[in-house]
This record gives sequence, structure tokens and C-alpha cells, in this order.
Amino acid sequence: MLESDEIVLQKYTTEDIPLLFEAIQVSIDRVYPWLPWCHPNYTIDETEAWIKTRPQRWNEGKEFGFSIY
Repeated sequence: MLESDEIVLQKYTTEDIPLLFEAIQVSIDRVYPWLPWCHPNYTIDETEAWIKTRPQRWNEGKEFGFSIY
């Protein structure tokens, strides 16, 4: 985790599921044309499944996703 007085940058955890799902929900109409995974029927289960794959992808050196607060 990286932290300053103004922001926190950290690896995704299961605690991020509700906030990430909410952010996706409010963005669907704008981003769906470019990100087909972000479809109108997107579920919190899809968010959970994605979050749970983050440690493996990180360890494989393939993806390095962060949450920013």
C-alpha cells in the first residue's frame, strides 16, 4: 500500500467488492460501449469473482490492479 495525506493506493481486496460494484453500476451507461464486460446485467458476483483472481494475476506478473482512495 502507498499512502499520502491525500490518497491511498492499495491492492484490491474482498473489502473493495461493494464499492467497486457501486462504481461500476454508476458507470455502466457511459463505459459499456467500450468495455463489454461492464454490461447492463453486471452482478456483484462478477465483481467478487474478478477481485478473487487479483492475487493470482499479480503473482503471475500479468496484472497489477489497484484501488485508489
